[in-house]
Amino acid sequence: MKAEVRPSLAPIRSRAVVRALSLLLAAGCGSDGANSSGNAGVVVTPPTTQPTIGTPTGPAPSGSAGSSAAIGGSPAIVGASGAMSTGVSGAPGTPAAIGGSPSGPTAGLAGSAAMPGTAGAPALPGAAGSGGNENPADADIETCYELRAHGQPVAGDKTKYAVGPGENYTSFIFKAPWTAPVQGLRFRHLADNAAVLHHWLLYSESAPMADGDVETCSLDGPTGFLCGQAATRSLITGWAPGRGDFRLPQGVGLELPRPGTMLAVEFHYFNSGGAMAQDQSGVEVCTTTKFRPNTASVTWLGTQQINVGGRTMGTASGTCNPLRSGMGASDPIHVLFSWPHMHKLGTHLKSVVTRAAGAQDVMIDSAFDFNSQTLHDTPVMLMPGDAITTTCTFMNTTDNPVGFGQSTTQEMCYNFTYAWPAHALDNPGAELGGAENTCLH
Repeated sequence: MKAEVRPSLAPIRSRAVVRALSLLLAAGCGSDGANSSGNAGVVVTPPTTQPTIGTPTGPAPSGSAGSSAAIGGSPAIVGASGAMSTGVSGAPGTPAAIGGSPSGPTAGLAGSAAMPGTAGAPALPGAAGSGGNENPADADIETCYELRAHGQPVAGDKTKYAVGPGENYTSFIFKAPWTAPVQGLRFRHLADNAAVLHHWLLYSESAPMADGDVETCSLDGPTGFLCGQAATRSLITGWAPGRGDFRLPQGVGLELPRPGTMLAVEFHYFNSGGAMAQDQSGVEVCTTTKFRPNTASVTWLGTQQINVGGRTMGTASGTCNPLRSGMGASDPIHVLFSWPHMHKLGTHLKSVVTRAAGAQDVMIDSAFDFNSQTLHDTPVMLMPGDAITTTCTFMNTTDNPVGFGQSTTQEMCYNFTYAWPAHALDNPGAELGGAENTCLH
């Protein structure tokens, strides 16, 4: 049963107030205590208003099925000797807390992970049957902001974007809406037209751009790789089909740019129909001004050197030697998660840590499914001199050679790796237009 959503003067930011209202609502509207607004993927408890582009909303209540359980606690680490030791975690072999991958010890809160929501739809916090219990990992969230695709290049526009036939990359530009320094704690895909959206990537943008701008280019356009990717852009996080909500573990927040910085949400659209389509998908960014002790960032690992012959199986590999910028001589890098990304011919991704003394430890060894690109818990500690080699496997079912490229009919080999301290993994080169948070050598 849906309750009427009434206007509000301000967003609710108090977790206790949200919980109390949820319980009151549950008494009159059913056992789950949750209401969904008209916007896909947004849960609203009265008296909050429906979220709008760039407008803060309070943390959503939980209790809906089809969600990802939280990651929290201390990550399991692999020390310099290569021995695996677990922190506050679930038992080895339990499903990963985000993505549900049954690979190795799972960092975070004990308990089973609920299955991710339907591909192309956002998963809501809370496990199925939780009866509205809040996700402990969301307790620190103060404010959430929506950044959605829009049709007109003006700030605050709420019209839908017109997606033409074929493939293109479109960047939607926003001025960071927070007014004080923040960390990111949860990121949620806001689904609209799943039939045309391939993936999105959220960047900070240092080039001079206007709030509300819309940048579109074709795959063979003059602006280069990923159309907008350049030294002015730094990846924050992303989404592809199969990935659910992304929560940071307790004690860690994701780096977000300073107030007033421009943000770019880059959508890869693939409209295989002959007619125009409409889309208003987006990302919900949930933040806190009360910084957790550790700040993480994401780094591109893998390679762009791909060449797979027709009707053959092939591999491509790249090795990352972290620069460890700003770190002490003996400080470790703490890897948290891996998010593999390939296209339709990709079948497997493996990342192996080679220790300074020569020993090797597997960080991730997983089959890849283009339609279910899940995030994996890969808790590893990197010491000075350690390197990560990422190998992608492809099965070319076409008659022609396939190489690296932006199109879904070409291939990629990336392991988007989240780690703290922020940017410790980075070792940028000429790839991706000289973007700073890469390590693709």
